[in-house]
Amino acid sequence: MQITENTATERRFLAICVILFMFAAAPSRAFWWGPRADSRWLDRTITVDGRDDDWQTQPAEDAEGLSFAFANDAKNLYLMLAPHTKSIKQQMAGAYEQDFSIWIDTGTGKGKNMAFKLLAPAAFGETIEREMETVGIETAAVAMNGEAEMRMGATDERGVLEARIPLNYFGTPVPKIISVGFETSAPRKPPPSRTGKPRSARSNPAEDAPGQEGFGRGGRGRRGGAGGRHGAASANEETFDRVGIWIRVTLAAAPRP
Repeated sequence: MQITENTATERRFLAICVILFMFAAAPSRAFWWGPRADSRWLDRTITVDGRDDDWQTQPAEDAEGLSFAFANDAKNLYLMLAPHTKSIKQQMAGAYEQDFSIWIDTGTGKGKNMAFKLLAPAAFGETIEREMETVGIETAAVAMNGEAEMRMGATDERGVLEARIPLNYFGTPVPKIISVGFETSAPRKPPPSRTGKPRSARSNPAEDAPGQEGFGRGGRGRRGGAGGRHGAASANEETFDRVGIWIRVTLAAAPRP
């Protein structure tokens, strides 16, 4: 049978459609190129105090100068984040008057639809509990499941961040896989420069993700948030890398009796 040019074109078009369908139907986990982590099942209580004492028995994953670990029970997701470098530790601790945010995307993408934000401390090195704001959390969900917890450790220790987030914030049924983003805001206090030139912060993957930007719109804190995009540094400016990372997290299932 002779294949005409029109027939060949139709077959190529059909092949492209099949490939696109396979990509759309495949599990989203297969197309995630960033770091991943498996949450472990938690059979005890974790105290959210900004220390890593409760995480010593769980190997942490590493990426982008950070160590991170996740755990969950039937009601809550717990997470721990610890800096590796001096720069990241200073940013998380508030040396440059930055806020620190945790973003949650239950669609396993990088959408900024739900967030928990620790506001910058009044002074670098303060160990008092910082004020927390939330965005995208339904009031009914908070009333039913309680407030989330988020605390940064003392700067003279590891500068660990711990958080507890009720799983029902993520909807019902709770998804098996979520994406968690971490980021610092643009610095209100310029970081020190070695050359005397002004410095600015580079944008980061967490902030540049599509979705809602910044805070203060529907947040539950007393203070309005900043956030938002910022321009690239000029040729006469130094830059430093802000904290910004997205992690694909697979939640643990309850052990069988």
